[in-house]
Amino acid sequence: GVQEPQTSLGTLISAGAPVAEVMPWLLLAPAAVLHALAERGLTRVLVEGGATTVSGFLAAGVIDRIAVLVAPMIIGSGPIGIALPPIDRLDGALRPAVEVSTLAGGDVVFDCDLGGLQNVAK
Repeated sequence: GVQEPQTSLGTLISAGAPVAEVMPWLLLAPAAVLHALAERGLTRVLVEGGATTVSGFLAAGVIDRIAVLVAPMIIGSGPIGIALPPIDRLDGALRPAVEVSTLAGGDVVFDCDLGGLQNVAK
């Protein structure tokens, strides 16, 4: 079954943790989110989410590093992993420096260092 989170919002607030409530239907600009966190002294942020979240941060150019895991599973159709605006030419594609690790079971992790990289033309 579904398990409740270990820490409730009330527990975080009573412990003095800064909390910003966001309406679930409100789409926030990734740069604005990171700016608000930086104003609070949080300059290293782990963004973990689904395709929409990751794609939004990647398209906004605010990700320095991304880990992409590829598992040897054939599942047929399914959700898109990363959705970015189309490019006209390959020299507009992102081509980060990559470290590759193979995990038990054959999963492969691509640790991509975007570090300010805009596209392969640069």
